[in-house]
Amino acid sequence: MQIFSMPDKAYISNILKVWTIEAQQKLLDGIGKKLTVYQDELRPGQRKRKDVAALEERAAMLAKTGRRSRDEVIYVACLGLLAWDQRDLVNCLAAAAERGASVFALNTGSLIAPDAGAAEFAAILADFSADKRRGAVQPGRAGHEIAREQRLADTARRIDLIREDWGNPAFSLGELLERAGRKTKRGHIQPMAYMTARRALGVRAQILKMKAGRAKAKAKRTENQK
Repeated sequence: MQIFSMPDKAYISNILKVWTIEAQQKLLDGIGKKLTVYQDELRPGQRKRKDVAALEERAAMLAKTGRRSRDEVIYVACLGLLAWDQRDLVNCLAAAAERGASVFALNTGSLIAPDAGAAEFAAILADFSADKRRGAVQPGRAGHEIAREQRLADTARRIDLIREDWGNPAFSLGELLERAGRKTKRGHIQPMAYMTARRALGVRAQILKMKAGRAKAKAKRTENQK
């Protein structure tokens, strides 16, 4: 069998809901090397059924090859994103080993070599079970913390959509809150809560009153100068 130096790979999936595609991409970007990325985005029904056949990109990544790798590494944010259960994980690691590839789990820093021993394999299964039990973690951060950061970032993005017009009387409060709303799963727009906008931008009635007062004072100064 010929041995080649193969480009490193990365695998992204939404097997674990707490790990968004964006969060995985950000973590992989931090590696600082060029990766061939394989990505499976599953529908809710496929995720509920734990549909192995739906993971087409994973299958392509782990496909048998006549060119055995010398130093190929497959990066994943966590092992829980690579497989549905322990049996599925064992099959994935066996396929990687057959290619001569190692698997690197970024959340634990674990490198699973093709010739991993029994003790290493026991630790791997423990990490995998922990990922599934906790919903998975990024290094030093729990899943609920990740979700909170994502909510705050989304709110900040929507606040910016109305920041310039918050004190503009040409737009009604309802119009602004709807503009800063978020799309629900059913496709409807849920307006932003007034208190959320108020905390970020201030009391709109007071801002409008101050702007009206300034405009009135300016008009009076202009009139007096005539």
